[in-house]
Amino acid sequence: MRRSIVVGYGLLLAAAVGCGGGGSSTPDAGGVGGDAGTLDAAVETAVDHPPPSTPVTLSSSDALVFAAGQDGDGAWRQLTGAGTAGSYVLDVTGARYGFAYGCGNAAGDNISITIIHATVAETARVTVACGAAATETPVTITGTVAGLSGMQTAQIDVGGRSGTATAAAPGYSVMPPAGMRDLFARRLVGAPTFDRMIRRNAVTIAAGATFDLDFATEGFAPETRTVTFQGAAATDTTSVLVIFRNAGGSPFSTGSFPSGTYLAIPAAELRAGDYHSVVAGVSDAFSGTTRRVRRIFTGAMNFTALLPEPQPISVGPGMTVPYLRPRLELASPLGADRDDVTFSQAETAPVRTRTWSVQITRGWAAAAGTGTVEYFVPDLSAVVGYQAWWGLTAGSTQLQLFSNWSDAGVADLLRADQTVAELDGREYKIVQTSTELVF
Repeated sequence: MRRSIVVGYGLLLAAAVGCGGGGSSTPDAGGVGGDAGTLDAAVETAVDHPPPSTPVTLSSSDALVFAAGQDGDGAWRQLTGAGTAGSYVLDVTGARYGFAYGCGNAAGDNISITIIHATVAETARVTVACGAAATETPVTITGTVAGLSGMQTAQIDVGGRSGTATAAAPGYSVMPPAGMRDLFARRLVGAPTFDRMIRRNAVTIAAGATFDLDFATEGFAPETRTVTFQGAAATDTTSVLVIFRNAGGSPFSTGSFPSGTYLAIPAAELRAGDYHSVVAGVSDAFSGTTRRVRRIFTGAMNFTALLPEPQPISVGPGMTVPYLRPRLELASPLGADRDDVTFSQAETAPVRTRTWSVQITRGWAAAAGTGTVEYFVPDLSAVVGYQAWWGLTAGSTQLQLFSNWSDAGVADLLRADQTVAELDGREYKIVQTSTELVF
């Protein structure tokens, strides 16, 4: 069975291939399935007693340049934000809904449009984040590092910025944003391996501040944890990437480890709000596909990464009016909790970039029926606030396909505001394929 869904025109076109049927397709003069009196009564009832609706919210921690909503398969319409948090409400009368939102930059030459299709049963609360660039003014801090020998190096991380020092050149400088930050330093004995770490909590970062460090008199050794891969092919390349996030506003990577072990911060050195994000992945250079398992821990742990399998998603030419609107084909029911397709384009005259990401949940696809779901990128041009240059154009396009799973379900994948307590122990799986298309 193939179902074609044109989103944004209020149409749901369906054809059951190979199914026969009799009778006329033209309704009689009295209306669909009854006489004029019956139709009038139905209209009066619909006016006096509209179907119940469910308020569904879209909330953003950053300012959005565009927001629109879709009730079922109806027309897209502008949503108006309320409050400083950027909260938008869409009244949904059926099972399914859509959100479209835009993230831009201060220069106005970059736009990222994200389209979310989900069901009320999955979640009535969607939270997003644009990842706006920090607006704090950076300051320069300096210092020296002692306790290094031979080819050892030190990496200093603070406020999302880093600096380095060596035994021969022990001085360092970093330009983090001002404020109270945690400062970290690692002694690398051969990247990414480090044998000692210094952590100073809540130091005052200000212009001209100096922080001298000595691995011989302070710090602690990291702990080693193990990842066991299941489902990796003989030709796959494995890696383990660790990101350490902390309440002190200084996230950093402890390294990308090529084997099944990784280094982490011991539990005794953690403070409230800290967590490790450990990504165990394999890549296939021939297909351009990577498969990843991401585990989040407060205190790092050994774990087994059962790798996900690629899911069928196809992309091809679609509609060209009022802008390029590629066609997607997905197998329903989805094998993943959510499938994403991202299109990225760059222009040189004028210099500007655009990205469109379509996110379709398991429930939304299931509501469309079983078999192959055919989907076209929606037409948002009639929505107030939309700008013509945002639309995809013919030419070279970077394409990324994602299949996503969360052990907390679809609703978790439509949130960007989880607490550390909620994230602790969570597992995500991702299959990603990257390629280039010319439309």
